[in-house]
Amino acid sequence: MDRTHGTIVLGRLIGRSSGRMLIPLLDRVWLWRDRAAERKMLARFDDRALQDIAVDRATAFAEAAKPFWRA
Repeated sequence: MDRTHGTIVLGRLIGRSSGRMLIPLLDRVWLWRDRAAERKMLARFDDRALQDIAVDRATAFAEAAKPFWRA
């Protein structure tokens, strides 16, 4: 389920006013989930992939080690 579909379904289940209050929370949760997945993927990049994105191994590991809530 993508973010938009999940937000629509949630809004229908709990009502529009409550849904509007939860949308910012859901946006934050989706951001955290995406950030964690991207950092996990970055940690698995090989040297060639890191070179393609102009990131050295130390920087990649430092970024991957950050908690999901930290930008």
